[in-house]
Order: sequence, then C-alpha cells, then structure tokens
Amino acid sequence: MANNFLEDLSNSTTGQRYKVGDTWTGQKRSTTKELASIKDSTRASRSQISNALEEISKGNITSSLSKKIVKYIDDALTNGYTNVYGQNIQSNEEYINTKKDLGLYKENNQNKEYGIIDDKDARVFGEKINKRNNSTSSQKGSANSRYYF
Repeated sequence: MANNFLEDLSNSTTGQRYKVGDTWTGQKRSTTKELASIKDSTRASRSQISNALEEISKGNITSSLSKKIVKYIDDALTNGYTNVYGQNIQSNEEYINTKKDLGLYKENNQNKEYGIIDDKDARVFGEKINKRNNSTSSQKGSANSRYYF
C-alpha cells in the first residue's frame, strides 16, 4: 500500500496561488484524501512524505512521520480508499483476517445506521420537542418544549 501511496503522490498536483494584475488566482491541489490529510496534519513536504513512504515500503518504520503514515495505510488496507485516478481500491481481506487473528480488528459501524433519520430532522412543521428526553411532543403549551420553526 505504501507503493500505491507513492504512486498517488507522484501523480498528485500541488496547489499554487499567484497574483495576476490585481487579483489572485491559482490551481487547486489534486491528490487523495489520505495524502491531503497527511500533508495537512503533519505539515510535511512532499519530499518528506515521499521519503517516509519509501522507508515504509522497505520495511523500516523509524521516523515519526512514517509512524503517522502507517495509521493511514492501515486505514486504507482495512477500509479501502480512492486513489488519485478516482478508482476505488478495495480493502485487503488477507490483512483484515490477520488483524482479526491478532485481535486488532474492530468492526466498522459506519454504515449500520444508514438511512436512519434523526428525530430532530424528521419532525413535522410546528411540532415541539420535549427538552427533557428529546422526544417529539404534540402537546401545546408545555413548559419544557419549544418550537423550532
């Protein structure tokens, strides 16, 4: 996966800002969500990230930057990611099974509540919310409820 990240890094474009006359213009960066997050959270340069990824691909995880990047690689191997070309790279089942055997795998509960609407968003126009237990109430004039509209 470090090699995939290296390829994504080499095919990414950096963002640039420059002044033309009285206005500023520029180019947005084009990279993966993971590489953007690494760059933003660590403030490392592209060459530092590249060196850390090469270090990881060789099996040497010694620098603090490479230790931080390993967390992103672990997430990409476990949950999959979208590369710089927009292709979805699936999670690695062999890696997940190894993590399960070692007791390091935690189920991802992100999609278990997909489609469930929060009560506050599902209320009817003019319906009141009871502050005590956050349940909807159709009672008028209750001291513990208020209108949201």
